[in-house]
Amino acid sequence: MLLLFGGFCALWAQNTGRNPWLWFILGLIFNAIAVIVLLWKNSNDLKETMRLKPDLPNDLF
Repeated sequence: MLLLFGGFCALWAQNTGRNPWLWFILGLIFNAIAVIVLLWKNSNDLKETMRLKPDLPNDLF
C-alpha cells in the first residue's frame, strides 16, 4: 500500500513538473497527507494558470 501512495505521488509530481523522487519519498512516509498536499498544490497551479490565461475555457475546472 505504501508503494502505491509513493508511486501515485511520484507520477502526479512528474506530470506537474515537480520532483518525482521527493514526492515518492513523501508518499512513502506521509501517505495520505502527501496526496492531500499534492492535490492542494495542483489546485493552486490550476488557479494560477487561469489567472494568467483567462482565455482558456472554464469547462476544464
